[in-house]
Amino acid sequence: MPSYVYRDGQMQQVPDTVITESTDLREKISNSLVVKEGATATTWAGVRGTITVEGGGVLDARGPVNGTVSVQAGGIATFYSRVSGTLQVSPGGRAKLTSNAVAVGTMHIEGDLLNEGTRGVQVRGSSNIYDAPGSTIRQPDEVRSDGTVVYYG
Repeated sequence: MPSYVYRDGQMQQVPDTVITESTDLREKISNSLVVKEGATATTWAGVRGTITVEGGGVLDARGPVNGTVSVQAGGIATFYSRVSGTLQVSPGGRAKLTSNAVAVGTMHIEGDLLNEGTRGVQVRGSSNIYDAPGSTIRQPDEVRSDGTVVYYG
């Protein structure tokens, strides 16, 4: 799904970043990132946008991630820093929060989630979540009258 930016008074399409072979990404990414089958994308800087890890693809997110992450069946995503936004893991997909990772956004887990770090309470789906010893399930700082869950810091 393409991203758009507003430049010189016009909306301009920004093409997806599509990873077809294993690579290290050291620059910030602010558009859609797609990790294809057989490829490993190791991101060292921040990623902002829509991220899709296709079956057979691997995302190794060393920097912060902000947006929607979709891990499809057969895909693997490992997070080492902050994950903000939505994390979706399809049946057969796997996601891991390492010991320093924090994910307090919305999670829709139909596949597997291994939590060694800190996760929030907004988890939906017929999930298979394993909270490892020493991990944290963080309670929200505020729940508003409309049901919105808020975390500070």
